[in-house]
Amino acid sequence: MKILGLDASTTTVGYAFVENKKVVVKSIGKDEHGMPTINGKKVVNFRISPKNEIKERVDFYDTAKQIVKKAGLKSKVVFAKRKGNKADYNVDTDTIYISPTSNYKDFLVTVFHEIDHAKDAQKFGKKKYKEKYELEMNKAVDKGGDAHDDNYFEKKAEKFGRKMAKDYLKINRKNIYK
Repeated sequence: MKILGLDASTTTVGYAFVENKKVVVKSIGKDEHGMPTINGKKVVNFRISPKNEIKERVDFYDTAKQIVKKAGLKSKVVFAKRKGNKADYNVDTDTIYISPTSNYKDFLVTVFHEIDHAKDAQKFGKKKYKEKYELEMNKAVDKGGDAHDDNYFEKKAEKFGRKMAKDYLKINRKNIYK
């Protein structure tokens, strides 16, 4: 049931206002007369905020877990400060480590970048992936490049991350206020 554009059955928390105080919508129902209620109170006591007043906090951890799951992976996601890296993928433990950030687009690029590494490890197998990755590192160094930045797997993962983040934002932007 939707009232004032809010739906309590969704995972998105909606807000209504009573006496200009924000109230979290926990339940939507009907009273004994069949009139709609929010949190057990008459709906006429509430007003919905204009769309520009609604500010949703994005749960980065939950978003990362959902994206990893949708990618068909069982990798663990851990938020931790990493020395010099935004993130990294540990092949041996099948864990994606992400440094906390407040930039949502950068976060998405990072998550999809690490997912590409995890998918490669799944595709080739852990041992074979590590061998191929090290071989690409050695090729980059032999050509006078950087072992990380000029590595084929890193370039591929970065390209994948940027494309997927752009697509993800485009898809989800349409659904923000529906």
